[in-house]
Amino acid sequence: MTTSDIGFDELTSYLSRSGWQHSMAGALSEAWHPVHDLDSTVLVPKVAAAPDFSRAVKMLTTELSKQENRPADEVAPEIS
Repeated sequence: MTTSDIGFDELTSYLSRSGWQHSMAGALSEAWHPVHDLDSTVLVPKVAAAPDFSRAVKMLTTELSKQENRPADEVAPEIS
């Protein structure tokens, strides 16, 4: 799976399975943080039709890879 195949539902499902908690929602994105680290918040884009959605997903997978200490190309395929 590439970042262009990843949608909001896949992202939030992955975060839930990986020990992240939803902390705030808006019209365009949601904020999530690890259960053990309230300071490490990520934004999850909601609107797939937005022109920057793919870029936002790529930024999110890059941040997740840093949090998980592994390459982003290993994280993206696990988001489904």
